[in-house]
Parts: sequence; C-alpha cells; structure tokens
Amino acid sequence: MEQVGNASDERSPVKSVRDKVASFTQKWWSLMTTEKKPPPDPKKLVTVKDLPMYREQHPVTYRFIEDDPLPLQHSMSVIRKFMTSRYHDFAERYSVIDKAGRKTACALGNSAKYLQDEWTILPKAIAISMGGLAGFLLGLRRSGARRIIYSATGLLGMAAFCYPEETAMIVRTGIAHSQMTWERFASSPEPPVPKKADLAPPTE
Repeated sequence: MEQVGNASDERSPVKSVRDKVASFTQKWWSLMTTEKKPPPDPKKLVTVKDLPMYREQHPVTYRFIEDDPLPLQHSMSVIRKFMTSRYHDFAERYSVIDKAGRKTACALGNSAKYLQDEWTILPKAIAISMGGLAGFLLGLRRSGARRIIYSATGLLGMAAFCYPEETAMIVRTGIAHSQMTWERFASSPEPPVPKKADLAPPTE
C-alpha cells in the first residue's frame, strides 16, 4: 500500500506542471489571435439606417497655370489664322465655281445626248452648219486652200459629234481598207526584168 501511495504522489507534480503548461499555451494563443482593439464607445455607435449613402467629398480646387509661349508660337498663330480665313474664302469661291461647272457639264451632256438622238435631224443639220461656219470664219483671213480646209474640218468635226456611231464605223472601214492596200503593196511581185535585144548576126 505504501508503494501505491508513493507512485500517486510522484504523478501529481507531473500532472500539475502539464496543466500549467496547457493553460499558459491556451492563454498565449488567445492573446495572439484576438484583435487588439479598444472597446467600442456607445456614444459613437451608428445604426445602419443612419449611415451615409455616399462618402463625404471634400471640395477640390484647381488652378490653371499657363505655359510660357514658344519662340515662334505667336508667328505661327498669326499665319494659321490668315491661312484659315483664306481657305474659307477659297472654299466658298470654289463651291460657286464647282456648282457652275457641274451645271454647265450637265447642260452640255444633255445637249450632246439630244443631238446624238436618232430623230433630231434638224438640230444636227444646224450644228453641222454652225461648225462649218465657224471653220470658215477662222480661215477667213487665210488663203483659199486654208479656208476650205478649216471649213471642212468644222463640218466633219460637228458631223462626227452628231453621228458618233457612223463616224466610228467609217473610221474602222477606212483603217481596214488602208491595211489591205498596204498588204497588197507589200506582197506585190517584183516587175519582170526586160530582156536585152539580141543584135548579133545570125549564124549559118
């Protein structure tokens, strides 16, 4: 019985040391894991409905600081303003000229289409006559041959303008005949060599 009592007495100090180490470890872990914040002040507590929807924005003021002008900045500004004003003036004038040119081109196109129509015989005759008269007036101070050439050129030019398809057909036909004539001339046989007359006396 005395031996059992001595064994229990020896175990009790070991158990007490183990319990102390466990409690110390538990307290140390709790101190390390808990947040070190002061206790909340009840006066500063705010409910959810009293919280602001947006954060408070502090007023911000800006101040414009102008850069120092470059050495040629003023001169370039004057040139740019001058070119801009001149460009607007030129654009307005060009728009007027462009509109007039388009209207003139449209009128000329309609006139050409009207003259090239199949049934406008009288306007075609008038246009051809005007072309011949213009050629005659241009060659009025020239010699007789040049006067005829200018008149014929005016007549043929207006005729070609009024009858483009027929003119193209005539030109193609003339080119084809010219090619045929040239081929015949190039492939013509050489002329025969004339024989010399035999003036020797006859032999017996």
